[in-house]
Amino acid sequence: MSNRKKNNEKATFLSQLPLAIKTGKYEMGIKKTIKSVINGSCKHLVLASNIQNHHRMQLEYYRKLTDGFKIEYYTGTNNDLSSLLGLKCRTSVVSIIDAGEADLNIEA
Repeated sequence: MSNRKKNNEKATFLSQLPLAIKTGKYEMGIKKTIKSVINGSCKHLVLASNIQNHHRMQLEYYRKLTDGFKIEYYTGTNNDLSSLLGLKCRTSVVSIIDAGEADLNIEA
């Protein structure tokens, strides 16, 4: 797959995230996200670039164990991620449980 196509799919995924937040179900924050990952309800995981390293490693470890969700690495900070999603508080990780009307089944 070419690099241009990957960038286009990533941009499409990021443009669908606010719709998923509005119409679907999500959890934000590290504690609730880890619970949704362990329960198996997490479908997609979005991590900001400034997430703490041990939290990132822990979530990647759970992904290897479960292999049931995709991780999207957002290049902006937690402030940028929160403003993109329209959230009122800063968060470095968002777990998408149900995408709602958004099309997040894009191969990343």
